[in-house]
Amino acid sequence: ANEAAHQRFRQSATDEEKRCLPKHDGESDISLYRALEQLREPLSFDELAGDGFSPQENRARVTHAPGNWSTAVSGHVMRGGRHFVEFAITSGD
Repeated sequence: ANEAAHQRFRQSATDEEKRCLPKHDGESDISLYRALEQLREPLSFDELAGDGFSPQENRARVTHAPGNWSTAVSGHVMRGGRHFVEFAITSGD
C-alpha cells in the first residue's frame, strides 16, 4: 500500500504541489498522498465559534453579523509553499 501511494504521488503531483508538500522524517507515503488529496480539496471552515453567523452554503465563506465575537477555524495544515488569505469586509449599510 505504501509503495502504491508513493507511485501515485510521483505520477500525479505537480511540481508546485511537490514544493508545498515536503516529506517529513518518518512520514509514510500513504500519509503524504493523503496530504496531496487534502491540498486539492477546496479550503473550508470546519468550525464556527461565537455569535452572529449565518448559515453557509459555501464552507469557504463566512457571513457574520456585526457586534458579535466569533472565529472561523479550518483544520487544513499548511506544510510548505506560499500562503495567503483574502478578506472581503463589507457593510450592509
